[in-house]
Amino acid sequence: MNQAYFLEAAQGFLELRMPKEALKELDKLSSECQQEMEVLLLKSSAHMYLRQWKKAFTFGNQCCEAYPHDPRCFIQSAFCLHELKKTEDAKNRLLGGPPGIRNIPEFYYNLACYELALGEIDNAKRHLSRAFRMDERGEYLRKAAGLDEDLKPLWSDLPSLV
Repeated sequence: MNQAYFLEAAQGFLELRMPKEALKELDKLSSECQQEMEVLLLKSSAHMYLRQWKKAFTFGNQCCEAYPHDPRCFIQSAFCLHELKKTEDAKNRLLGGPPGIRNIPEFYYNLACYELALGEIDNAKRHLSRAFRMDERGEYLRKAAGLDEDLKPLWSDLPSLV
């Protein structure tokens, strides 16, 4: 089997919310492939599904170090830090990401979650509003915000943030 097959299988298992199977497929990749960005992100994602935040962060952090220009690494590893109750570190990780990260609505959405957790309500509202106004994912994020427990204190404010 070629390496692309294992990578595609792992992605498929993650889409089916089968993270253990995804990790088994990723383990079949050659040692040279283990440090590729997509592999690190998939491993991090699989551990996130399993709520294994330390392991997820380890792979996300490796991704940041090896691929410092890819915003996905920073968004993912910051989320893990937040789940590890290191929200100030999560915020700093996001803010320390590459310039292109500020073109991604999830940057502002996650930053809003972190600001809210840190008691910065006005900043959280401002960031959330910006996320909602960005490209086609903004509408999806607006709907997700109404279910996100991290944003529960702002649920009544959501209609005014659009």
